[in-house]
Amino acid sequence: MRVIVTGGLGYVGARVLHGDWPETERIVIDDRSVPGAVIDASWPAGIQVVDADVCVDDLQARLRPGNTVIHLAAVTGADAAASPRLMRVNVEGTARVARACAAASARLLFLSSTSVYEHCEGKVDETTDLAACPPTSAYACSKAAAERAVLDVASTAPLRFAILRCGTMYGPSPALRTHTAINKFCWQRSGGQPLTVWRTALLQRRPYLALDDAVLAIRCVCEGDLFNHEVFNVVTETLSVSDVIETMRSVAGPLDVELVDAPAANTASQDVSAARLQRAGWHGRGNLSDGIRATLDRMAIAAHAGSSHV
Repeated sequence: MRVIVTGGLGYVGARVLHGDWPETERIVIDDRSVPGAVIDASWPAGIQVVDADVCVDDLQARLRPGNTVIHLAAVTGADAAASPRLMRVNVEGTARVARACAAASARLLFLSSTSVYEHCEGKVDETTDLAACPPTSAYACSKAAAERAVLDVASTAPLRFAILRCGTMYGPSPALRTHTAINKFCWQRSGGQPLTVWRTALLQRRPYLALDDAVLAIRCVCEGDLFNHEVFNVVTETLSVSDVIETMRSVAGPLDVELVDAPAANTASQDVSAARLQRAGWHGRGNLSDGIRATLDRMAIAAHAGSSHV
């Protein structure tokens, strides 16, 4: 199998590529001029890294019939809303990748986000009508628009695709990021800082996804050839921020929490179902306690390595 991973030097991509993909040619397409694109010292041998921007690169020329493209390239994080690249990369870039896959007869796996459900209350699954509770945050809107771009391409071209709507991820990666809630809390805890929590979000329930479970989902779709124009939610567990804090206390001991008053961009509390992907063979193995512990351990190792060079 020949797999092309856009955004492969990022948080998810680095973990995907460090996994065991026997007899698979792996190619990374990533814009290394963007801060945060990091290759770990233990990067697996045999991976070809192409320094390119999905918004301008001749993607079709890089693809062959039967290739699998795992499209991860995106602008994410707390600064996503302010980034002039948000819609260009997340929407226009996704549309270009989809058109290239269709033209080259390659399969497309696009990682979207459960943030598209941000205003949907209660039980949510892939049949939930987003038009009845459309997202409003910049990042969620960009992901919803990117999904529509894939559907638009598939409506006029022979594109085989699958979309994974991933919960908020946590856990260590060779390219560890701290912009998601649990990883941010781990970063604050490792630095002896209080955990900063929006007061209005303390009891809201949200879908979370262990990074290793995201990798398992990607493998499930690719190896099961589930490229049948379907959308799959990928969620390890649904938790409130209060649940996360209590789990952190059980793992890391006493900690301080600072409640922050901020405009409530998302007031819904939800339980997102991953039953469709479970029926297709995916079963999450993640555990929040283990994820927090592993992330704190990795941060401690990174801090020690940094101090040894002072």
